[in-house]
Amino acid sequence: MMSPVKRDFMVTASINGILRLWSPDFSKLISEVNTQQPILSCDINHKEIVVLGANGTISILDMEESTFNVILRSHLDNVHDLCYNRPGGKVVSIGKD
Repeated sequence: MMSPVKRDFMVTASINGILRLWSPDFSKLISEVNTQQPILSCDINHKEIVVLGANGTISILDMEESTFNVILRSHLDNVHDLCYNRPGGKVVSIGKD
């Protein structure tokens, strides 16, 4: 049985495009990223957050490298959900297109 990944942060994301990382008890704001687009969904592991934008883009926030990069812009319509497999480096997205 796998042990759960220990996270020392919590994440909030919103339709206004702001992604915020908080201390586990939400008492302290650790970091804030303005993605410049509404955020529909995100998937989290211990060092990266994959962000699904309303305009069909998928981006990765790498907390160790302090980078935020768009990795996919190929959806032509709304994207409904995503899943990120870190060990395999795969992102699966489901869209209306």
